[in-house]
Amino acid sequence: MSRRETTNGGSISFKGAAGGPYIVHASNFAPGTTAADIESVMKGLDGVGEMYFCRILAAQPTVIVEMSFAESGSADKVISTFNNKRVSAHVIQPYVQAC
Repeated sequence: MSRRETTNGGSISFKGAAGGPYIVHASNFAPGTTAADIESVMKGLDGVGEMYFCRILAAQPTVIVEMSFAESGSADKVISTFNNKRVSAHVIQPYVQAC
């Protein structure tokens, strides 16, 4: 049975059938942090697969970024690793961006 044909108690499940991208917004990076800086760190994490992009949404007063991942597990890993963690004296706040 294919992913789209998966049934749950006799009903068809649509959730997750389309796949990514999975968007994560993260705020409160130190001023001057670049998208390349963040992308480099995220790609180096164990359990983080393909990242489509990382872009700056705001640079002041702190940096806010949007990251796109191919798999939900990568987005979850970034969130679990950095949620409320202090980085360069700033507490990072990542979250999944709802569509």
